[in-house]
Amino acid sequence: MKSTTTYLHFNGNCRTAMAFYRECFGGELEVMAYPDASGKPNTDPKAPVQHSMIAQSGHALLMASDYPPGSDTSSQ
Repeated sequence: MKSTTTYLHFNGNCRTAMAFYRECFGGELEVMAYPDASGKPNTDPKAPVQHSMIAQSGHALLMASDYPPGSDTSSQ
């Protein structure tokens, strides 16, 4: 059986949206923020999300990210 995984893009509220979806679907939420200005891992809980995933039993249910910092998302 083939499957698909949905990947969503947000304009700065990915972390909040994925927390909501985790509450709805259950599973494990993993979040990785964009690196800080020096290229080091960003530990700021409000940093834009580079990649996030909700998984159950090792299978991705939903993946998402924020648009890259500084990108023009007005037409998105």
